[in-house]
This record gives sequence, structure tokens and C-alpha cells, in this order.
Amino acid sequence: MLMMHDMNNLTICIVTENKKDFLALLLLGDELESDIDKYLERGDLFALYDGDLKSVCVVTDEGGGVLEIQNIATDTRYQRQGYAARLVGHVADHYAGRYDKIILGTGDVPGVLSFYEKCGFIKTHIIADFFTTHFDYPIIEHDTHDDLLNMGGLNLSGLSLSGLNLSSLSASSVNS
Repeated sequence: MLMMHDMNNLTICIVTENKKDFLALLLLGDELESDIDKYLERGDLFALYDGDLKSVCVVTDEGGGVLEIQNIATDTRYQRQGYAARLVGHVADHYAGRYDKIILGTGDVPGVLSFYEKCGFIKTHIIADFFTTHFDYPIIEHDTHDDLLNMGGLNLSGLSLSGLNLSSLSASSVNS
């Protein structure tokens, strides 16, 4: 495990071994272990601690200078306190100068979309009926399902944490 510290006394680690130890938290982002297995070992797993574990994020290299956030999850006891936003900011800083952009796909859920937009992502396109087509089980979050909203535009060229303006996010304004 590589240790890193951010400016606010939080500890963020890149986990290189025993990634499955974080499965309970990762299952908040993806409902099935078999889905997580598709990206966990090939991805970089970041873990944010503030005393104890608060949030995790898995990022994969999709080629061509593009990274994808495959999973980001915050322990339910600590959601809406800014941990996920700090983790996204740290991830962006970590890869800045080495990759061009970070993308992600998410359900069309207003609170989740607002969170990602506050982190600097923009909506790029919607894949209709994605979840019903690609999953054998229903995925329903906040009475919304079916469509996959792709987000991108988090440009890493010359980007720093301050470029994301995450320092102005208050705990009450963060949705994850």
C-alpha cells in the first residue's frame, strides 16, 4: 500500500494488495462481486481514511490517455461529508499530466449527477436502456433505472486540485 496525505490531514492510499479486503465498501457502488471482479485487479484502488476508512475509488486505464472511474463509494455513515469529492480531486491530481481525461458512467439519478457535476464532470451522452440490456437483475436507485448517463470532460491536461474547485464544496453540498 502506497501512502499519500492530502492537505486536510486525510490519508489516501493506493492499495496494491488484498484489494478484496475493501469489497464490503465496493459493493455499495456495484451490487455484484462478479461485476467488481471485472475491473478491480486491473484498476488502481484508492482508499481515503479520516481515522477509519471512509471512501474508496477504483480507476482504470482505458487507453488513449483516458481513465475511467469504475467505482466510487463512501461508507453510508459518512456520506454527504465531502469524502468522495476529496477522493475525486485527489485522483485527478494524481493522474494530472500523465492522462488526458477521466470519464465515468452512472445512472440518471439527480443527486448523483449533481455530485459529479460539482466535481467538474459534464454530461456527454445517454445510452438508453443500458441497465436492462446489460444486467440480469433490476438496477433501481431512487426510482430511476434503465438509462446509463456517460460523463466526461474532466480534463487532466494542466489540471490541479484547485482547478476542480473542490475546496469550495461544503460537506452539506456533497451528495456522496
